Amino acid sequence: MNNKTKKILEFILTLPIVLLFAVAYATLTASFISLFIQFFFDFTIPFISTIFVLSILWFVSLIIIKYFHNKNKYY
Repeated sequence: MNNKTKKILEFILTLPIVLLFAVAYATLTASFISLFIQFFFDFTIPFISTIFVLSILWFVSLIIIKYFHNKNKYY
């Protein structure tokens, strides 16, 4: 197996792990944001849409960290 095929296979295999981290971080961040907004501003925001937007942001940031930052592995 050449190096390019190995990197593509590694990318495909680590995608679910990165997605799992993204959803976990998004859930934590969304809960803190919604609690903060409820406590200080006295109105609620939809929790599911917040998780959806934050999971996309975390997913993109984790992909950038994993594959474009000096090729280091962080997890």
